[in-house]
Amino acid sequence: MSNADNLEDSTPEDIILRAIERPKKPLQPRQLTPKQFVLKVIEKLRTPPYKGIHSVYSGFNAAFREYFRILDPVDITKKLAEEGKIAIRPTRGGVMLYKAGDVQHVVSAKDALRKILENTDRNPQSESKQELGIDQ
Repeated sequence: MSNADNLEDSTPEDIILRAIERPKKPLQPRQLTPKQFVLKVIEKLRTPPYKGIHSVYSGFNAAFREYFRILDPVDITKKLAEEGKIAIRPTRGGVMLYKAGDVQHVVSAKDALRKILENTDRNPQSESKQELGIDQ
């Protein structure tokens, strides 16, 4: 075994990058890369009209760990999200996984407040508690 393949001397990032670049020991006749696997699972396990899957309740995490025994699905999905291949949205009990183009842009709190308060002539900082309807 060469130094490049020795897992003890590798950082987690090295292991993930090697796993994404070249598949390891297939469990099935045809091996998928982690990226192919994630995209295929999202496509196959989603239930219309929903465009995403829950990482835990869909069985994705367990299936990923079974197929890629030494890889962590959380690390791989985070890496794919950083690359723009998938989108991740936090939810109760895990995350929702979407193909990159299937999820709408999330409005930030700052943008939401700007929309809510536009066309408002009053300055909320100068209003008293009584004007705001708050008991003193």
